[in-house]
Amino acid sequence: MLVDISIKNYALIENQHLSFNEGFNILSGETGAGKSILIGAIGLLLGEKGEQEKIRTGAESASVIGTFTINSNKAAIQWLRDHDIECEDNNVIIKRVIKNSGRGSSYIQSEPVTVKDLQEFTGLIIDVHSQHSHQSLFNKDNHRKLLDRFGGCDDLAKRVTASYHNVNDLRTKYNDYLENQDEYKKKYEEQIRLIKDVEITDIGQDEERELTQERSILLRGEDIYRTVKNITDISTTKSDSLFGLSTVRQLMSKLVDIDQTFESLYNRYESSYYEIEDILENLKTINIGLDFSPERMEFVESRINSIHGILKKYGPTYDLMMENYNTAKQYTTEYKDSRHQQLELEQEISEAEEELGKIARLLSQKRKMAATELELQIVSNLKQLGMEKVEFKIEFSNKMGTTGKTLCGPLGYDVIEFMISTNIGEPLKSLKSVASGGELSRVMLALKSVLADSDDISTLIFDEIDTGIGGSVALALGKHLKELSKSKQVFSITHLATIASFAQKHIKIEKEVKLGHTYTKVRELVAEDRVEEVSRMLSGTSNDESAINHARKLILENSQ
Repeated sequence: MLVDISIKNYALIENQHLSFNEGFNILSGETGAGKSILIGAIGLLLGEKGEQEKIRTGAESASVIGTFTINSNKAAIQWLRDHDIECEDNNVIIKRVIKNSGRGSSYIQSEPVTVKDLQEFTGLIIDVHSQHSHQSLFNKDNHRKLLDRFGGCDDLAKRVTASYHNVNDLRTKYNDYLENQDEYKKKYEEQIRLIKDVEITDIGQDEERELTQERSILLRGEDIYRTVKNITDISTTKSDSLFGLSTVRQLMSKLVDIDQTFESLYNRYESSYYEIEDILENLKTINIGLDFSPERMEFVESRINSIHGILKKYGPTYDLMMENYNTAKQYTTEYKDSRHQQLELEQEISEAEEELGKIARLLSQKRKMAATELELQIVSNLKQLGMEKVEFKIEFSNKMGTTGKTLCGPLGYDVIEFMISTNIGEPLKSLKSVASGGELSRVMLALKSVLADSDDISTLIFDEIDTGIGGSVALALGKHLKELSKSKQVFSITHLATIASFAQKHIKIEKEVKLGHTYTKVRELVAEDRVEEVSRMLSGTSNDESAINHARKLILENSQ
């Protein structure tokens, strides 16, 4: 509940402190006295926009501080824990400051918070209904929200929303896959051709270089053969140079036997001799292995052309070709895996859709059960508020696709609308087309009253919801608010004396001019001051004796 509020330099309020009761608090005052200023100050605490124009003339800033008790409000306590804000003795102090510079600040328990945070937290502890907010009943989506709140369906609705988005994400992923499938398949086929070409050609890493060398040999094969043969022929005759070198080797060996100083020269000579001998043997082997056939030349040329073709297509170097080959192998593997993933994704979508339908059907069942009870309670409250002939129903319909199939949206299958008939014989119609402003205010009050028992919000503020009513309806409305205040802290800003007479605490807002400046003053009314104010609300003046007597009687009868 709202324990107290301190307002400084806000609009026409210079410095004001107010304390409030747990039960039924009435705020009244003449038109233009500043009732909207007080509501605006409370609105600041609730996270409404802080306008520089609201700062009192001559002041640099305006501030509003409110003390709230949250008691057993589990949602509010958990919110504070989630934001690492301590709460001592269930008391929470909220402060809001607006400055001429355009900058402002918000605090919960001296901890700076954002306006969004402020809105989130105060939305858990206080609920405001103004004379215009009943227009929200024209929005069918609000009907669904109110029903879910009453029936305790919010958590289940959140599960449906999460499941719906999961299905949508899976479908998007699947559609993206299908949309690019032709491109993926085309690339897959290209990669398969690359792999086959490279594997069929089967190029060795140094094969091109070796074949190029062989072709060079084949092109000058006969010259090479004759030259090598001449060299080897010379080495096989006794008169050739190798034979002479062998004779020299033998003679040098004798020199070593005579004198060891010749040994190093002999070793050098012997090493050179064996090297020359090995070279000659290799030349003989080359000649033996030479193939000068046209068939071999044709094969070498063909193979080199094949290698050049594949490298031109997938290279141009062997290493780059093999890199592209390995990349293609990886892509084809991933493509095959993706086909498998497609089947898994289809299965996942099917299971997710089944789960969504299951939760959504459960939500619909729970809503329909809650709707029956809500209808009964709303009708009961509306009859107490003077709408004796009222009929109120909650209509369910389904979203339909173009094929006639029922669709599940992010909030389930249901399209929910409140329907009302205010006179016997009149058919049920939408609230927008049937109810007057006064009737809508009572419908909203009936809803607020019913919902008050289904949440932990402890403070309800009604800003002139009595507009357009009077007489017995006003009396019924006052009784209803008084009854509601037994379980909730209720504020009502009213211009009706009948409703004001039910107050447990009556606060008057009035203007005062002092030293050429206008101020809005707020004070609690007790005893005869309260009688005078109710009298003024009855007759327009506080001096009418009959009005004073009537006011005293109303207060006596209704404030018990």
